[in-house]
Amino acid sequence: MNQRFVLPLLLGLVLAGCSQEPEDPPATAPAMASTALPQLVERSDHLCQAVGQLQERVNLFLDAPTEASLNEARRVWQEAHQAYRLVQSDYVQAGMTLPQIEDSRDPIDAYPILPGYLDQVPGYPHSGVVFSEVPLTPEFLTQEHQSTDFHYVIQGFHPLEFMLWGNPEESVADQVAKFLIPPPESDRIDVAARRKDLTRLMASALTRHSQALCLDGEQRRLTAAFTASGKPLALIDDVSAVAHNASGTSEKTGE
Repeated sequence: MNQRFVLPLLLGLVLAGCSQEPEDPPATAPAMASTALPQLVERSDHLCQAVGQLQERVNLFLDAPTEASLNEARRVWQEAHQAYRLVQSDYVQAGMTLPQIEDSRDPIDAYPILPGYLDQVPGYPHSGVVFSEVPLTPEFLTQEHQSTDFHYVIQGFHPLEFMLWGNPEESVADQVAKFLIPPPESDRIDVAARRKDLTRLMASALTRHSQALCLDGEQRRLTAAFTASGKPLALIDDVSAVAHNASGTSEKTGE
């Protein structure tokens, strides 16, 4: 399971051309269905259960970092991400935007990411939030997520993936060791403790944001969209048939 992470780089200004054609009026949202389709409820509920289990496994690893506990957290990450991608495919088929996405910013599955914004990467051994002195709080993650650049991703599956897998050349033992190293006496920053705090906050935020997909009202809105589309309900069950997103794919998990 190898993933090539993009190294830190100076991102140039992106000039967006403005269309002079008038924008189409926003589509009218379909009325909410009285009940949600059981198939959709099952999939979103499974996602929320999987994300909750992921948070538990991440916390167990952080409380006692071992190769076994890290591998278990990685395994559940894969299961939870696959569950999310199937739910995501339901929204694509229904022609709906996922409820957590605001101003094109996605706190659940934004990708690609800039790993050096988070932690050390080859050539930049003291980079990222981990090596800074900014307070690590839920409010900080919310504020910083894709704040000045869409690659500055600090919430969602993929930043958490990087914290669990690390850089491509690092072994499981290497990654565990990064959460155990004692702070140098001359250094004010306890890097291992900050790494744990950041990873724990990421897992908690992912659980919180995923709950939006499991609310009864959201499940009924998705059902209404399927009904309004007039398409047959043919849900995708093979995650390999689901495009990850427009930005790329996760090489680490073979997705």
